[in-house]
Amino acid sequence: ETRRMKRMIEELLQLARRERLDGGHANVYDVVEAVALQMQYVAPQLTLHNQAKQDVHVNVPDSVLHHIIKNIVENAVKYSDDKPIVYVRTILDERCRIEIEDNGQGIDAQHLPHIFDRFYRVDDARVHVQGSTGLGLSITKMLIQRYGGDIEVHSQIGKGTIFLLRFAMKM
Repeated sequence: ETRRMKRMIEELLQLARRERLDGGHANVYDVVEAVALQMQYVAPQLTLHNQAKQDVHVNVPDSVLHHIIKNIVENAVKYSDDKPIVYVRTILDERCRIEIEDNGQGIDAQHLPHIFDRFYRVDDARVHVQGSTGLGLSITKMLIQRYGGDIEVHSQIGKGTIFLLRFAMKM
């Protein structure tokens, strides 16, 4: 319970920060590699496929993009069964689209409009087991929007979830 409260306080503090970290850009491939390495220790059952292009840089500081991708991957692990598989790929057009797709249990359509709301949790039964505060995706969306990006989610029960993130590319 103490760890859950500590995490909630940290997430609330992150949410309360209104300043934008100016400058900096991130290489999407490198950030995904760093997240994969970090997740090896947290979730050794995870298979993360980095299909991002190696030369794509977005106008988001490295640490911020790391936080965003890590949060989405952690959710994929939380809401997957035994062996979560996550694919991260980049698609380029006017902006960089980062797709994060998992093989988890999926999110029921009734919950999709609310998953970015503060304190919203799809499955309250997992709160005490996994320490969820319902703030992670809200903070993720806030950070993405702070850097001029956007996010959407598509999901189907039993098939998994796809998060689509769009950012301006560094020219």
